[in-house]
Amino acid sequence: MSETTRTRRPRAALLIALPAFGLVALLMLPFVSAPSSRCGNPFGCGSVRNAGESDLTVVAFLADGTERATYAIAPDSRDLLLGVTNEILVPEASCLTVHGGPFWSDRTVVQTAGDPARVPIDHWGARVDLQGGACAG
Repeated sequence: MSETTRTRRPRAALLIALPAFGLVALLMLPFVSAPSSRCGNPFGCGSVRNAGESDLTVVAFLADGTERATYAIAPDSRDLLLGVTNEILVPEASCLTVHGGPFWSDRTVVQTAGDPARVPIDHWGARVDLQGGACAG
């Protein structure tokens, strides 16, 4: 075996191994948890996506139950959940559909009549659709 054959094999292996390692690292990146995250940072983790036609009002609370912030999320927008616990305000005579949980597969429907309501959103975040009037189907 010549000297040049021995030096080419490690280079060829590096040309395959390094890009493969980089690809695996990129694919794992969304599933690696940041220190401040409680849900492992999957896509949409810790955020609310407003899929409805009207603004959402989110109330964020600290661990001791005191209110941290109240903020609005515009239609077709996404925003982070700012509290340790969070609630969506549902105005009177409205229908709120929440797709939450680890894979946003948990569906909750809330219909309000005369009084507004508050619906808790867990730390996984959610896709939320708020409509005026009665819930369809």
